Amino acid sequence: MIEKKVKIERNASLGDGVAIIEDKELYIPYTIAGEEIAIELEKNEIKKQSILKKSPNRIAPICPHFLFCGGCSMQHLKKEAYQDWKTDCFKNTLKEYQDKISDSIFIDNKTRRRVSLGFRINENNPNRSKLGFNARNKGKLIDISACYLLNDELEALLPTIRELLPLIIPPKENNKKSKKFKKKSKPVDLKGDIFITHAENGFDVTIIAAWQADMNIRQDLFEFARNNSEIIRISWANKHYSTPENILESEKPFIKICDVNVDLPPMSFLQPSIKGQDTLIDLVIKAIKDNDDGDIKNIADLFCGIGTFTFPIVSQLSKSVTAVDVNANQIKSLQNSLHKNELSKIHSNERNLFSNPLMANELEKYEVVIFDPPRAGAIDQIQEFINAENKEALPKLVIAVSCNPTTFAKDAKLLIKTGYELQKINMVDQFIYSHHQELVAIFTKPQIRKKKEIKL
Repeated sequence: MIEKKVKIERNASLGDGVAIIEDKELYIPYTIAGEEIAIELEKNEIKKQSILKKSPNRIAPICPHFLFCGGCSMQHLKKEAYQDWKTDCFKNTLKEYQDKISDSIFIDNKTRRRVSLGFRINENNPNRSKLGFNARNKGKLIDISACYLLNDELEALLPTIRELLPLIIPPKENNKKSKKFKKKSKPVDLKGDIFITHAENGFDVTIIAAWQADMNIRQDLFEFARNNSEIIRISWANKHYSTPENILESEKPFIKICDVNVDLPPMSFLQPSIKGQDTLIDLVIKAIKDNDDGDIKNIADLFCGIGTFTFPIVSQLSKSVTAVDVNANQIKSLQNSLHKNELSKIHSNERNLFSNPLMANELEKYEVVIFDPPRAGAIDQIQEFINAENKEALPKLVIAVSCNPTTFAKDAKLLIKTGYELQKINMVDQFIYSHHQELVAIFTKPQIRKKKEIKL
């Protein structure tokens, strides 16, 4: 065991403090730039650490699970110092566009309306089951009693969700082997996840487990929901990306997007908080207004989900929108919500924009394109901007919404190569206390748009 005293030079992009030992960087979790730390090393692995000199920016974390749970990395940092670190990380990732970065927008704590919890059920003693988040080093689940990222109603539901676990244990298979050949085995921990969304009219719960929900499980879930009326739907899926089956639904969950009631399919993608959602919508709507000389009529909303930007564009700007997404359930939800709210000017299209992006001649139909892709980015779709023979006919305005600044930077590079100018980037911190960042970026095309008349 080697003992060292080190100084933290800076905080890296994932939050760890960085010390220099023999010209090599050593990453030390839960430390702050300027602190002096005593560490014990074994084969270059930190076995023990203690603070010799604290930073004035250090505070007591608000969550009792902070040092164990892998969800948050910076709760030990004062608010102002945390926001400075997050903004600096964002600027460093997008350093070639630093002059285009505008004010950072920070979302309040205790605002999350959705959460994905892991569970481990002990077959022999269900009362010892765990419900929580992965530990920092993965492979281990941290049992939680509270989460200070969640809104009050969602956090208050955690004890109720814990009561679900004994009800979803699958029946043990009959072992036909004789006792002579039976071996003693350790109790099996049944693993899975529970995805919860706080909708406007109650809670939507999806259980993700490898086994099937048999009749006994279904009956227990019906009884559970009857005794907990705030849970209005329970669904079951065997895999994260499979279509969940509705076990019960007393009401169809919905959320509000700019006063439009939007149906919520199980495990829908939506922004983590209402405030985060509204902030992104405001930035997108403002960008369209600022660039509308009366010539913006048709807008493409790509990777549209359930219509986070689609509905505001129609209700606030009265523009025609074509909404495109690969998820059939989300497109169906968008269509149902469109009819229920008696909205027009919306066309929806189920389409995989990675394998089948809008071609260059299709892009010419729109004055504005919005894209909000998964973390992988929208490189296949952006490539079609490059492929366009008549680049003057491309949309005058492109609005990028991204939860991954690294993949956004690659998309931005291609758009700029096409002839677009990056006007502004706003970082939106809706993944509080973590290294994750959301952004909205505005691209404009300086050339006069020339295109043939195309009937939509």
